[in-house]
Amino acid sequence: MKRKSFIILLALIMVLAIVPKTSMADDDLSIWVDGKYVTSDTRPFIEDGRTLVPVRFVAESLGYKVSWDEKNSAVIIDNGIDKIIMVIGSINADHNGKSTRLNKAPKLQNSRTFVPVRDVAERFGKDVDWDDKNWTVVIGKGYKSPASVPVPGKNGRISVEKAIE
Repeated sequence: MKRKSFIILLALIMVLAIVPKTSMADDDLSIWVDGKYVTSDTRPFIEDGRTLVPVRFVAESLGYKVSWDEKNSAVIIDNGIDKIIMVIGSINADHNGKSTRLNKAPKLQNSRTFVPVRDVAERFGKDVDWDDKNWTVVIGKGYKSPASVPVPGKNGRISVEKAIE
């Protein structure tokens, strides 16, 4: 009986090892901002259903200035018209002098400040969307899913790789 159980367990392990991974990891997460994919030296991640990105990376991709208030552990994003102040660990923020609530508190991780991308981008008037199929955060307009962009390849075939470039 032990031998039969062992063989079944071994077969199950082999089957699970062969089955391809179907879920995405944070490493697969992409950020598209105003017409182009952008990358950071620190990967964004999803926590409690919210995408958190390195604040300097996303703010500067949008052309905004970022500063750090050491005394209050707060990050400040300013584009000359709008300004948001977010304190690490707090869902309460200041947007143009008015109190507002974030969906997720900013946090420090590996000496980097991460903020909820939707909260930041929308407060600066940007459209934010999520391409679930390609695990892409979309900020701005004009995004087309790589799989839906027809790019002629050899012999009239579609090349997804070319569409992504």
